[in-house]
Amino acid sequence: MGIKSQRIIFIFLVIVVVAFSLLKKPFGNPDEGAHFLRAYEVSHFHLINREGDIGVGINCQDYFSAAKKHFLIAWYQPESESLDANCMVKSINSAGTYPPLPYLPLAISLSVSKLMHLSVEHSVYFMRIVNGFSCLFLIYFFSSRVLLGQHSVSVLLILAMLPMALSLWASVSADALTLALCLCFIFYILSFDYSRASLIKRKEWILLYLLAFAIGNSKVGYSMITITPLVLHFCCNGFMVFRNSLIRSTLLLMGCVLLAVGTSIVWVKFTDKSLVYLGNGAVPLEQICFVLRNPLYFISLSLSTVFDVKQLYSTILPLHYGLNGMYMIIAFWLLLVNLFFACLTNPHFNVPNNFSCVSRTSCFAFSLMLFFIFGIVLSLPLYLTYNPVAYDNLLGFQGRYLLPILPILVVSLLAISMSNLINNDLKQILSLTTFVIPAVALLNKSNFC
Repeated sequence: MGIKSQRIIFIFLVIVVVAFSLLKKPFGNPDEGAHFLRAYEVSHFHLINREGDIGVGINCQDYFSAAKKHFLIAWYQPESESLDANCMVKSINSAGTYPPLPYLPLAISLSVSKLMHLSVEHSVYFMRIVNGFSCLFLIYFFSSRVLLGQHSVSVLLILAMLPMALSLWASVSADALTLALCLCFIFYILSFDYSRASLIKRKEWILLYLLAFAIGNSKVGYSMITITPLVLHFCCNGFMVFRNSLIRSTLLLMGCVLLAVGTSIVWVKFTDKSLVYLGNGAVPLEQICFVLRNPLYFISLSLSTVFDVKQLYSTILPLHYGLNGMYMIIAFWLLLVNLFFACLTNPHFNVPNNFSCVSRTSCFAFSLMLFFIFGIVLSLPLYLTYNPVAYDNLLGFQGRYLLPILPILVVSLLAISMSNLINNDLKQILSLTTFVIPAVALLNKSNFC
């Protein structure tokens, strides 16, 4: 895919993001009220909600517009709506534990909208568009780097196969920038030549660590995507990664994972975790005791819910609005196929002949096991947060928590695949599919709204 094709796809993505931003009514996307209030806090430089220092003052008129009028997840409710519109209440919300970094585009656009004297509802439209453009700009920059490096990587094609990503980029959500950073991370690591990892330049390592640090400063679950280059490194070189010539690269890739995960843990440590359980009646201690007494029940419940074949398409690609089940099934399978071939077309990935079939298959099996383990681990906090004790379902699970793990599984397939089976005609056919699902999604959203 050349520069011209890249620009055409991005023009299309810009149109879709603008359309999604304007078609949905204010606060019509999931959790937009909570994310709006968290962005309001960041715009007032309230970067962390510690115990005893939660929220900032917001006037009643803005609060009612952002939360109460639209029946959103915002848990600090004044006693009466008849209070003076200029009175102040606290912006306490269920997104208060999230780090400030993914809210920067939203906070800046909210401050600008205040200077322009826009209403809260009009500010939401403005924030959506700015948020979407910020994400697309980041992805354009990193995908351009891959193309300018003469790497035949078709990962850009997956963007139009992610209706969930398009929906998030056109909303007031911290997941928008976080997901964009994850995709940039994928672009960047696929431009490396892992067969000569020792030749990766210092500035490339610095940028990789900056991306990992940025991802670590977002939601905790997304940090796991930083293990992907380590998986690629092992797939390409096998156990040679522990030899003197490659051990430095191996340690640096491990450090990348530790940086992202460690940064996430720091935010979890210092924020007031009671905000997670606002208003839902969850009792974490009772839930933990139940899980410890019934570990096999919880594991079976988690796997049956997260990896149910009948619901797998909605697990990976939940749009919440606008697409029926058949379209989502098609989107899911096209995403898997396109991800597989996108990774496969990296010309620098060649499995050494001395990397045995047993080792390659073991690598894939190990990654598959990690995928299931991560699914269980990610479902635990959701189970503790949303579910009554012994409830026989898993409430609150959303596919975006699993989406960053998907590349870890897909790239491990490289270890047992043959890249020379892919030809240009097949790649051109795949590129045409990038316009199918977003067009259907846009049409359905128009009809839905």
